[in-house]
Amino acid sequence: MLKLKHYFKKFWIPILFCIGLLFLQSQTELALPDYMSDIVSVGIQAGGFDSAVSDVLSEDTYNHLLVLMDNKDQETFEKSYKLVKANDVDEDILDKFSKADGQNLYLLKDINDKDMDKLEKILVKPMLLITSIDTMDPNSKEYQERFGDLPVGMSPYDVLAMLPKEQRAEMFTEIDNQMEAMGESTLKIAAGNGVKAEYTKLGRDVDQVQNDYILATGIKMLVIALAGTVCAIACGFLASKIGSGISRLLRGDVFKKVESFSNEEFNKFSTASLITRTTNDITQVQMVVIMFIRIVCFAPMMGIGALIKAFQNTPSMTWIIGLVLVIIFVLIGVTFAIVMPKFKVVQSLIDRLNLTMRENLSGMLVIRAFGN
Repeated sequence: MLKLKHYFKKFWIPILFCIGLLFLQSQTELALPDYMSDIVSVGIQAGGFDSAVSDVLSEDTYNHLLVLMDNKDQETFEKSYKLVKANDVDEDILDKFSKADGQNLYLLKDINDKDMDKLEKILVKPMLLITSIDTMDPNSKEYQERFGDLPVGMSPYDVLAMLPKEQRAEMFTEIDNQMEAMGESTLKIAAGNGVKAEYTKLGRDVDQVQNDYILATGIKMLVIALAGTVCAIACGFLASKIGSGISRLLRGDVFKKVESFSNEEFNKFSTASLITRTTNDITQVQMVVIMFIRIVCFAPMMGIGALIKAFQNTPSMTWIIGLVLVIIFVLIGVTFAIVMPKFKVVQSLIDRLNLTMRENLSGMLVIRAFGN
């Protein structure tokens, strides 16, 4: 392949374009599993709620969340929401949240992505705790052990608010350790269920939210899959054009070279051998060029991309993919070391086969003449 580098220089623009298309194709194929995972975990298990941040909070839930935060998080949380009195709630909000009429609501402000990510991290734990407390049976053993027999009109959040700061900090540290063991995807589902419970309490049609999320994610998957298909077809077309272009130039150069042979040089090559070199051998080079562009360039992109994805999602499992990639590269190297010498032998045998066939065909008329 190195001997053909000056031929590749003439096609460097379509080659770069092919590499760009392969990169886009690899990104689409790496993105599709994430969207499929979102449909299952968020769309089905979390009801279409992919964030711990609720656009609308009732006054009770807002106060409960404050109890479950430290002072620094409380400050950020309070800056992100604004209080809207019951009389000032928009009709659009009331149309979506049928049970919010007559309630004071806290609405999420228009904040940037950085602040949204910060708020997301702050609300995961409180939303998870609220979901756990609100779904707990007051008559259960766990509830009695944690909160005991509460006086009439007193909630578990009132008990938490009265705890000393040191005891609350110790409790939150224990909860943080438990959350780390749960994993990011589980926390996302649990926090999303907390927002879903809040929406249900305010009268929002959560089934419609779920259907809208699944439909939107499904459409994104279709668009990404279509984009990946277009990239694959376009790359295959360009790779074929590059391969055929290089083979055309090779055949032209071989023909010019053969024309310049002397009689002595012609005696070293049979006609069948020259035909084999200009047809079969160059066709093999053409196929190698196409395969090199389509597979050899594409495989490392997929491998490195998968490694990055694994490191981002589950760093503890990255070593497995890294080990698999090393094994694959070793197997490919061993395969090349075994196949290439045999491939050269096969090409030599094809050359001899063509020579024998040509001799048989060209000598057929002579043999018939002598036979007659």
